[in-house]
Amino acid sequence: MTFAQKGHVVAPGLVSSRQLAELRTEALRLRRAAVSCRRAGFQLTDDGRLLGPSRRFRAAGSVLTNFAFAEDLGRDLARITGLMVEPTRPLRASYLYYGRGDSLALHRDLPRCRVTILIWLDGPVGPLNVHPELVGVPDEEYLGLAIEAGGHLSGGVKIDLRDGLLVLEGHTVPHSRPPHSSDRELVLAAVPFGTMAQSGS
Repeated sequence: MTFAQKGHVVAPGLVSSRQLAELRTEALRLRRAAVSCRRAGFQLTDDGRLLGPSRRFRAAGSVLTNFAFAEDLGRDLARITGLMVEPTRPLRASYLYYGRGDSLALHRDLPRCRVTILIWLDGPVGPLNVHPELVGVPDEEYLGLAIEAGGHLSGGVKIDLRDGLLVLEGHTVPHSRPPHSSDRELVLAAVPFGTMAQSGS
């Protein structure tokens, strides 16, 4: 099945070992400057987007910014997704840090985040749960399912980011990260892209 059919694809080799090392070095260096991101409860936004509880830290740096704007990455994403994309404006690329108990409940990304790539950089990875079966579910039903399951539904597809960079249609496909169960922190990079018309608007 293609990206258009599934809404996600794991892409081994899309990031070189050198790029991974540079991103990891910057992410670990910036950890002390990371800011806490917390949200309590569930809500539906005006555009029907589900938001759930979250607890993690985030930071951003120049290596990540340069990576996001790399021409070869844009070409690779166009090949994989069939879309002409560029980083969102304003840029929302960030390093994400999950300590013990930190999580990100079931949600969808902002509409302008047409495609998001997620990269594992350090620590015990744990699963990212992707739920393509929920695409098209009515908003209120979707919200009820999320509340009943405490933000983390069974089923779906469990993605191990050590298998490769994840390319995700995050504004359409609901996804979540269960509570982190290790004392060693998990470090990821997330880079959202919009289509060129969206990003420029």
